[in-house]
Amino acid sequence: MTTEDIRYHSSHWGTFSARRRNGTLEITPFAKDPDPSPVLDNIPAALNHPARLSKPLIRRGWLENGPGPDRRRGEDDFVEVEWDEALDLAAKELRRLGAGPDQCRDGPVAGAQVFGGSYGWASAGRFHHVQSQIHRFLNSIFGGYVGSVDSYSSAAGGVILDLVWGNPLNHPPSWREIAEDTELLIAFGGLALRNHSSSPGGTSQHVARSALETASARGCQFVSVSPLRDDFADLPEVTRLARVRRPMSPSCWGWPGICMPAAGRPRLSGPIHPRL
Repeated sequence: MTTEDIRYHSSHWGTFSARRRNGTLEITPFAKDPDPSPVLDNIPAALNHPARLSKPLIRRGWLENGPGPDRRRGEDDFVEVEWDEALDLAAKELRRLGAGPDQCRDGPVAGAQVFGGSYGWASAGRFHHVQSQIHRFLNSIFGGYVGSVDSYSSAAGGVILDLVWGNPLNHPPSWREIAEDTELLIAFGGLALRNHSSSPGGTSQHVARSALETASARGCQFVSVSPLRDDFADLPEVTRLARVRRPMSPSCWGWPGICMPAAGRPRLSGPIHPRL
């Protein structure tokens, strides 16, 4: 086996090399990754998994009746079609919506009839990032599209932090800062290491575990606001808080048991009590 047989890739779950051996796919995590994600072990099985879609699928009601209201939506089954048929149908639908050189400009905003803001976790790296490619495509054929803001991942947390602290999500502390300087770390919803096994576009080194262990050894204190014990690493200096026992103060911003003053650091308030 030569190095030419090895292919390198960076997925959301980390950097790895892959090669075929004896008819199977062999995955090897990046050698300098101190804590490789166990999710990488799922990649070989995903190659030919029964749940993997091998052909384009089109909802039967749309295939038979075309676009428009349909009571079968949400309960209808899907029909496999060949790629050429799927591409022709997609092109026809895009033209119906006004795509092409003579883009429909009837509305006040170009592309107002097309929603391109949906998103999800794919693992094609940054260049082949699905949402970025869709946005580029819709911009080129419609001149724009209806997008979206915020995400279902951080949900209301990002909006609340924007009001309270000026959106620290845009400039979060680095793992090095946490390891070397942080004295108190409060994690709303915990800080599960499993969540840090993935990173948009991939990461070559998973350092969350080692950073938390270094901070703990230095004397950093941790507070996990979550009903789940495994939502935070098993470290000696973790205070685990859960379950609101009485109504929150009207002055609180809405997170269970945490009062967020307009300025300054947060302070723990009465409604939350240690449970775990």
